[in-house]
Amino acid sequence: LFQFIKGREGHSRTVYADTKGIPTIGYGYAMVIKSGGVWKVRDKLEDQLDKSLDITLQESDITRLNQIVIALNDTITPNDNVSQAQALVGNTKADGNSNFNLTFPNGEADGRKLYDYIINDYKNEVRKRIGDALYNNLDGSNEMVALVSMAYNGPSLIDTDIVKALANGNRAEAWFEIRYNSNGGNSRGIANRRYQESAMFNHYDAVFNEAGAKEVMRMYTIQKAISYQLSA
Repeated sequence: LFQFIKGREGHSRTVYADTKGIPTIGYGYAMVIKSGGVWKVRDKLEDQLDKSLDITLQESDITRLNQIVIALNDTITPNDNVSQAQALVGNTKADGNSNFNLTFPNGEADGRKLYDYIINDYKNEVRKRIGDALYNNLDGSNEMVALVSMAYNGPSLIDTDIVKALANGNRAEAWFEIRYNSNGGNSRGIANRRYQESAMFNHYDAVFNEAGAKEVMRMYTIQKAISYQLSA
């Protein structure tokens, strides 16, 4: 799981703004999150940094985070939200110079400690969304790696359609939902991540049968139609 997320997120010892203007550090650790359609400072941010790394967030960094939240929630000039947030962070590349004082002095070692401290939160988020029985059934599988990766990227990505497909044992449908309906817009990076996560799903249950084969054929037919529309 860690290697998969590491490969998708990369690492930064300094705070940088991602493509959405979100201040990020370590292995994709977002310091600001969106909840109920509103941006806010991450819950337990200071506690997580303190407990995992013995780092105390400086007041100037807290003030800057609150300014970023205001910028991202701005409804007067919404087209400038991302650029405003990125300007406040002062850096859009991993390990670059940042307006934040926060750094991980031990580099990836610090990033791994923080990851280890928070990853169970995302596993629990997956459990909450798909239920105990399905979670226990998938635990330790490649499918679970994909689901936790999605939760790490944004818990809302595991939506009702994906949960329904998994509950019905329809892996082909789950594959399709992740690959095509969870892309979140036109970002090539997000689309590539969803492709890699969907590739972790087997198209068949352990027992191959005619119904499963028909479902896979249906999904590939829809995929082909989507590809044709995009290339037209």
